[in-house]
Amino acid sequence: MNIFLLSIMDIPQQEFINGILIGAGTTTFGFVLTMVWDVWKTRREKKSLQDNLLNLLSDELEYNAIVVKKGKELVLEELKYLEEKETIVSALDIPRADFWEVFKHNYDPKFFSNEQIAIIKEIYSKIHSIAVNIESRENYRISNGAMSNFSDRMKIYNLLLLDFLAEFECLHHNFKLFKK
Repeated sequence: MNIFLLSIMDIPQQEFINGILIGAGTTTFGFVLTMVWDVWKTRREKKSLQDNLLNLLSDELEYNAIVVKKGKELVLEELKYLEEKETIVSALDIPRADFWEVFKHNYDPKFFSNEQIAIIKEIYSKIHSIAVNIESRENYRISNGAMSNFSDRMKIYNLLLLDFLAEFECLHHNFKLFKK
């Protein structure tokens, strides 16, 4: 211990102060670099998460676009049969809305404009309307096939559903435009 004190005592005062300042400066520089790295890494991870969310959302909407297209074709075909008081037995697929719950709790408003979020909300609102209409239509179709006004009532369900499907297609087109 005495040797250490003697060696410190032999160092000129200015060199000692310079050593402390260089050590403090190096430590501060290292701290700043670490903070900058953490901020950069966090931003990169957030951007990656938002990109992944948008890709997954896009995948679900592409699936829904296919379901809507097939549903539209079936409904148009059924309208022809209803004119002859006949019906098509195949049920319509319901579009998915599962990922909306994940997206709405995890998206960062910094990465999406209010317009983009409004389009996404409107799309999922329309998907919900389509799903409810399909369920109601299917319940009616299954339960009331023997009624005398069945064809007229199914036409009403189908025309309403066609409106919802067309609105979804328009909204989906707008979504694809802002994704680019």
